This record gives sequence, structure tokens and C-alpha cells, in this order.
Amino acid sequence: MLSDWNKFLAAQAKFSVGREILESLDLSRSGWSAALENHPLLSDVQRARTAKAQLPTVLPSEATIATGDDLPDFVQEDPHAPFALWVRGAQPDFHRRKIAIVGTRKCSNYGKNCAQWFAKTFAQAGVSVVSGGAFGIDAAAHDGALGVTGGHTLSVSPASVDIDYPVSQAPLFKRIREQGAVVSHYPLGSPAGRSENFLERNTVIATLAEAVVLIEAPTGSGALKTALYAAQIGRPVFVVPGPIDFKSFHGSHA
Repeated sequence: MLSDWNKFLAAQAKFSVGREILESLDLSRSGWSAALENHPLLSDVQRARTAKAQLPTVLPSEATIATGDDLPDFVQEDPHAPFALWVRGAQPDFHRRKIAIVGTRKCSNYGKNCAQWFAKTFAQAGVSVVSGGAFGIDAAAHDGALGVTGGHTLSVSPASVDIDYPVSQAPLFKRIREQGAVVSHYPLGSPAGRSENFLERNTVIATLAEAVVLIEAPTGSGALKTALYAAQIGRPVFVVPGPIDFKSFHGSHA
């Protein structure tokens, strides 16, 4: 289920005018949303959809939109991929090679150490680490990449990029924005208020990465859905084995 803003962008892409419209707007200036609603290339239906999306009047100075050529071909080839992403950070670099590291929030020390080690190793090889910014495995993966000089990481948020979610992770998100970026397909001002947000976030993680490494996940974990969607769209999926008597690894092993 895409946001109204993303539906609007998808409609623009279908009619091959999305990028032309976005490039004609100065997103850093007040009134850009009004200019978008009044753009001559919009149909009446698209204009109504834009108004319904309640776009912000002014974007945060560091927030940008990535569309089209900003995203790698393999991302655009996924029929369910968002047409555009909101980006907040110093180094989005979507064309750098990327591997996702995912797992449970309530992870073991073993799982946390594995996530950090893999992330550090990938970062040292110049690969960007993609994860979801949550506690546990996600945070360990981001932290491992950030600990490498020149390490790069992308955090895909279940809320909009102007909202730190969860708020207690704000110091981590600040570090991520300095060495990478926080991205989301939700319009600014969107909280993580629906369970669907997390499922949608997980599919974006799988779409952006060239492969997924599943560290530790119990049965029913959202990380399993990331891995399954990645496999569905043809991404390689790797699983780190854990102790057979740890329930937090049962989903991974299955």
C-alpha cells in the first residue's frame, strides 16, 4: 500500500512526466508544493491526488528526493519498487554496491556480534550496508559499518525521513546521516503509525540491496519477510546459523 504521494509519483512515472515536473521545482523554496499542485502537466485527477497528499510547504534543507537515474537499474526493475525516495543525509550514493543485513530486535550477543562483524567486513570492502534502523540486529549492522573509516550505510525508515523512529535511536540516525543517509518512500510528516509501514519498509530494504544477509530471526519476524521478498525478486539470501536451541534463530534456520 503506497502513500498518496508515492501514488502521485507513480502516476507521473507512468505518463513519463514525473522527473520533468520534479526538476522544474525548487524544492528548497517556500511554496514548492503549491507550484506542484498548479503544474500545467498535471491532469485533474493527478492534481486532486497531489492536494490530498498534503505536501509540506517547505522541505528541511537536507531533505531531497531521489527518482529515476538516481536509483540503480536493478531497483527500478522491481515492479513494486517506489518510484521515488525521500533522502536525508550527506552521502546517499545509491549506486554503490549494497548488501542488506537484517534480523530481530531482541537479538543475542552472538547475533549482535555477527551483524557488526559482517557489516564491518562489507564496509571495508566498499560495500554499503542497508538495514532498518531498529534496535538489535539493525542497529548493530549500522554501527559496524559506521565504525569503518569511509564506511557507508543506508537506513530505510518506516516513518518519513524528518522523523527519527524510534526516537531513542536519534544519536544513531545522526551518525548514519553523516556517513550515508536515512531514506523513506513516505512523505514528510508521516509517523510510523501503521503495521503496514514496517512491512513496506522491509520490501524497500530488499529492493535497494543486491543481496540480503539474515542474521537472527525467530518465527514470525519481520526480517523473514524481508528475506522472503528478496528471494521473490531474485536477490541472493544468506543465513547465518546460530545455536539450535535458541528460539530467536528458529525462523532463520527454517
